[in-house]
Amino acid sequence: MVSLRVPWPPSIGSGWYSLIVTIALLLMLPSTLVTPLLSGAVDWKNVHVQVDAGNVTITSAIFENDNWLWYQNHQDVRAKMADRAVGLAGLAWSNIEHRDDQGCRHVVPQNGNLPVNSTVVDATIPCIQFHEISWYKSSLPQHIREVLESPTNVSLTGDLFDTLYLGNAFAFDSGRWSNGSNTDFPAPSRFSGEKTVVIVVSMESFDSAKKCSLLPGLESMFGIIANSTMRAYPAMVAIYDRCAMVGTINFTAGVIHSPESTYVSHRAIEANAVAENQIVADRWVTEALYLMPDVMSKISLANTTSLATWGNLDGYAESLVRQ
Repeated sequence: MVSLRVPWPPSIGSGWYSLIVTIALLLMLPSTLVTPLLSGAVDWKNVHVQVDAGNVTITSAIFENDNWLWYQNHQDVRAKMADRAVGLAGLAWSNIEHRDDQGCRHVVPQNGNLPVNSTVVDATIPCIQFHEISWYKSSLPQHIREVLESPTNVSLTGDLFDTLYLGNAFAFDSGRWSNGSNTDFPAPSRFSGEKTVVIVVSMESFDSAKKCSLLPGLESMFGIIANSTMRAYPAMVAIYDRCAMVGTINFTAGVIHSPESTYVSHRAIEANAVAENQIVADRWVTEALYLMPDVMSKISLANTTSLATWGNLDGYAESLVRQ
């Protein structure tokens, strides 16, 4: 502007160069005027626009009779299903935020048209609602001792439930799975009751004079635990003895036909509200609970969801069973 003597009249002798500079300044003028608007000098008004709803398919797998027969008769097939279940649990609970009265989630195919927080109506979702957790403070029932001495009794995959690793956990009850070699699918069922839960919390050398069950307070990955620990004697113990918390967990499991569910991630939906009387029977509830010891142990070892442990023994147990 100084060298070309803008503002321009041509008589000054600046010529077409000054004309170009003047045009550039005029083109810049609108941006100068709109800057206060963009920087917040004028308030913006939020407007919610409802878009048309659409039908989407959220089912992910179809079971066939042949697959069910293979599952019953081949341990390696059940092992692969357990591994797949661990992956699905990671997808469902990678976003672990949930209310205590919720937690009923279902993995669905990713749909680019349905962003997070979208609402889905009339979805059928696997559901667990917890009632109570308590820990043994005295001798264990015989059927529990038998499982601790030989954990493969409750495994459908031949897993040893290696208790060398702290935080390893599994849940089971006195019932045992048996392969019926039946081509018919299982009858629908709903579970409401107790299962035993075992969590490895600490370990000590065999030559130690201390006993887990005699300690006034055991410092472990969960903090200071009250005098409620039990020794675990699985079959593979060689050098170390394991201190395990053994208790009962009471819950109801089935499916819920949720009027409204929310996409909590791109691969998972969660029921918005759950009442116990809404949980109903489904074909795979009993079979899923039979496979739960294998899946629960694998999840606890992977800990892909980074579950909190310190001061969170009950929450840790509940979250593992839920996943």
